[in-house]
Amino acid sequence: MGGTSSGSNLRDFIYLDFSESFNTRHLTWNRISSDFLPENTGSISVKGGKDNDTIFFFAGRSPNENSRLVYEFGPQTNSWRISPLQLNITINTGSTGVVDNKGRMYSWAGYYPPRNMLILDTIEFNWKFGNIISAPTLEAWYGASLLPDQMIIYIGGYQDGAINTLDQVYIYNTIKDTWSNITTSGNIPSPRMGLSAVLGLDGRRIIIFGGENEYDFIPANESLYVLNLVNFEWYIPTISGKIPESRISHKGDVIGEYMVITFGRSFPIGRGNYNSTTESHILLLNISNNEEYYWTDNFEPSSPPLLPPPSKSLPPGISSTEFPPPKHSVSSGNGSVTINRSIISIIVVSLIGIALLLFGLCKWNKSRKSRVNTSSIPHGCGIN
Repeated sequence: MGGTSSGSNLRDFIYLDFSESFNTRHLTWNRISSDFLPENTGSISVKGGKDNDTIFFFAGRSPNENSRLVYEFGPQTNSWRISPLQLNITINTGSTGVVDNKGRMYSWAGYYPPRNMLILDTIEFNWKFGNIISAPTLEAWYGASLLPDQMIIYIGGYQDGAINTLDQVYIYNTIKDTWSNITTSGNIPSPRMGLSAVLGLDGRRIIIFGGENEYDFIPANESLYVLNLVNFEWYIPTISGKIPESRISHKGDVIGEYMVITFGRSFPIGRGNYNSTTESHILLLNISNNEEYYWTDNFEPSSPPLLPPPSKSLPPGISSTEFPPPKHSVSSGNGSVTINRSIISIIVVSLIGIALLLFGLCKWNKSRKSRVNTSSIPHGCGIN
């Protein structure tokens, strides 16, 4: 949807059918009328609505005078309409829309000031600004993804007039409306913006691809990294298949067992990375096996994988509702005490066990009441 080609903004609206097998070298694109839309670039589109079946489109910085309008597309009817959800501000270019499980879209900052956390409710049709206390100076062209605990992670991007390093990542808590930053370790990727970031199938790792490094392209062998969300350690995964050239300003998503990279561009032109005349607009990385990812030209549809219950997918001792306290995290609140949830679990289980033991003793002693002196029964059993 939209974008830029040869210096001109577009209003094209096309789709690719992932319900059937296909080869990326022989793609069949389907076009839907988009005359209703303004020409746009740097726009945002997310899925939401009451039945989670509507595409919401935010035109961003469009030359059209109606750039603050919100548009809705119904895939069942292939029709557009102007949404009741309207803004009195313009969604900034270079931002990324992330939707939580309650249909609320979060759009952080953008290339032009001011920096805001814009929260739009696609079900109740209202919007507000989120908290920016302790928020990063991160501005635009970052990678962002929703985590299983309803946190949003922000990686890389453009910050304070320079490309952001990846030795820090930023977390926005959608439930508490707070910010924190985390120091990462391991094989830390080079600074980059214009990258994509998706959540792995097991919910315990973030996969990033591509980007631009200090106004130069990212080499193909450095384009793919993984961040372990348990210990926030970076590593380069084992990869097979033909490694594609890197690209920037693309989109990344997860469909079935694949990380799907769509479109994008190379930078600088002629420096050896993504060439749209020789490479497919679609890249497929099979991420079903964390021991080895592989690039492929062939897509095979499958049922969307279900994340295992958090208590089973995370190592012992880690809460099922949130990740362990990260190293060097900085809270945006006024200070709090972190309690180890595994210790709480042990205490609770122990108390339940003691209660059950006492209950069993009471039942046993009741049956012997006629034969045993009640003074020998443990106190607290409720026997008169």
